[in-house]
Amino acid sequence: MRSQFKKVTFVNLALSALGVFANESSALLNMLAELGFEDKDQEYVIRNMMNIAIRTTFYIFCRRNKDWCSPELMNY
Repeated sequence: MRSQFKKVTFVNLALSALGVFANESSALLNMLAELGFEDKDQEYVIRNMMNIAIRTTFYIFCRRNKDWCSPELMNY
């Protein structure tokens, strides 16, 4: 990969059931800033990621004691 890229950034996102980022996720904010995202755009990305985390957790919670009707959706 060194021949194709000058810099590689590892981003470790820490999302909880509430969609809250931990201190370790500051690398995401740094990456977005390096990519030229303005504060408003960074806020939009983070808000959407938190929304996805909350919805996913809620769905898994609601399906916890039921059979998965389409397990093939888990494959990609």
